[in-house]
Amino acid sequence: MERLTRPIQVSATLRGRTDEDSEHLAFAIRSLSIDLFNDNDLLDQSRRVSAMVASNFHAIPKVADRLAEDGAALENIAEQADQRNAEIAYAADIGTFSKSRLSIDAVALE
Repeated sequence: MERLTRPIQVSATLRGRTDEDSEHLAFAIRSLSIDLFNDNDLLDQSRRVSAMVASNFHAIPKVADRLAEDGAALENIAEQADQRNAEIAYAADIGTFSKSRLSIDAVALE
């Protein structure tokens, strides 16, 4: 897709204009990325969609700036989730003769 869209985006940017169709498409896909996380709690998928949009529409400054902010926010959310998972995780061996492993983590709690 980038082979087709990039020349149009660069040309428009160099002329001081915006490729409104590309910008509209980029923000529509960005909206999907946001919905994946907000509505369905799909962080990894949201990050992949956001990265795909960023790589294909980086020639549009307005889109690139917004996606950089989104990427930083998603990374922050991922770090917080990792910290939460580390705080919640617990494991212990139980039993006297036949030991079993009891483990609890954030995935098991959901």
